[in-house]
Amino acid sequence: MVKLPAALPLLGMSLQVPPHPQVVSKEEDFISAKQFVYSNDAEKILFRSRMSTAILTLLLAMLGFAAAKELFGTGPALIALILLVFEPTILAHGALVTTDLGLSCLLLCDYLRIPSIASQQ
Repeated sequence: MVKLPAALPLLGMSLQVPPHPQVVSKEEDFISAKQFVYSNDAEKILFRSRMSTAILTLLLAMLGFAAAKELFGTGPALIALILLVFEPTILAHGALVTTDLGLSCLLLCDYLRIPSIASQQ
């Protein structure tokens, strides 16, 4: 679920897909993906996909603040937000296209009973 929204900003780019043979192993898949990224503008691809994933991190921070405010009040909610923002895992993975933050965000949505795509499946 995280990788699909990360690919949306790339749809407007005119990307050139290099020819590749039938992929049989993960190593060949990795080599093909590396050729794809670096035959195009790698910095632009990485920036766009990472910024779309960073939106999930911002959403997680807002949801964490809202949940703490509802449960404990404004003061403790600000402390929870500060702890969340400076948490090393959030800092390390906040803008990477991995499933860590997406899973955390969707689990918090489910806990708060916010309808999401994951809960409808």
